[in-house]
Amino acid sequence: MFKIQKNNVFIVRTPLQAFNAVEANFRFCYKQNNYIIIIYRNNQDKKMIENIILLDDWFKIIFIKLKPQIKLFNLFFHLQSEINNIEFCFIGDHSTIISYYINRIKYKNLILLEDGTATIRRVELIEKRIFHIIKKTKYSKKSSFQVFFEKLFRVDIQYYYNARFFTIYNLNDKINFIKNDYRYFKKRINKLEIQESVFFIGSEIKNTILLNEKIFEKYIADIVTIYAQRNLEFYYILHRKESEEYIKLLSKKYNFKYLKFNNIIEIEFLNLNFIPSEISTFLSTAITTLSKLYPSNYKYYPLLQNDLNDKYKEPIKNLYIQFKKEGIETLERESR
Repeated sequence: MFKIQKNNVFIVRTPLQAFNAVEANFRFCYKQNNYIIIIYRNNQDKKMIENIILLDDWFKIIFIKLKPQIKLFNLFFHLQSEINNIEFCFIGDHSTIISYYINRIKYKNLILLEDGTATIRRVELIEKRIFHIIKKTKYSKKSSFQVFFEKLFRVDIQYYYNARFFTIYNLNDKINFIKNDYRYFKKRINKLEIQESVFFIGSEIKNTILLNEKIFEKYIADIVTIYAQRNLEFYYILHRKESEEYIKLLSKKYNFKYLKFNNIIEIEFLNLNFIPSEISTFLSTAITTLSKLYPSNYKYYPLLQNDLNDKYKEPIKNLYIQFKKEGIETLERESR
């Protein structure tokens, strides 16, 4: 008897979503007809995501740039008829066009991929049953195209209420979730020696989250001093959106080393011959994922509320609460 081949669809927009898509592939639908659609913002993100998904085999890989959005819409319009009999649909985002696609296809299982602590915010809105009515927040605005598109096609995101999270976080019983313990990725990790050093994971925060550049420099000076007093070799891990030229100037001024990775840090660690004895950050959510993968001491150096732009004060306060829940310790700060 002829057996109908089942298809699975993955839609990702960020490197972390791609990383979790690879884990989900192994966990739920390995060696099946797995389509992965990568929506990228720039060539740097494209290359980074490409390096991640090559950890696995895919039936078909589709790269599409985020803008112009009319091309993105055209792709998903045609995919409606191209991919049928969908068993699993995995998404890491709920953008207007992705939601349009989800509302028009048939699938048996909808899985929400991990995207850092953004998952926690989504969970809070789903618990309150208000996720579908949050059309705009003070942190982001929709383009005129998105507004027009939503009205024209009556885009709805209530499908989120029937989806399951695939997440590293321990959510409460009200939320349908599957725990991601990275059981397959961990098989790739060789036994690495611990080296007495610190990797400080950078974030793009100057002149955005922080009030100004001078405040950021003061924080850099603080953490370099703290680790110098502990005689730990200090490496600042450059965020992909940070200016390398600017960090290079600071490294010379305060005498520290910095590293620029071509991939997400979770995978870059595979290429190292050691694990640093301490991994810390101001607010990078990568630290929560790393703490599930590699043995080390994990800490965060909290940004003071008075140093933050107003719209970031509450989110960062909540982020630090989540860090504590995940067992990330506070790095004792320099007195000001």
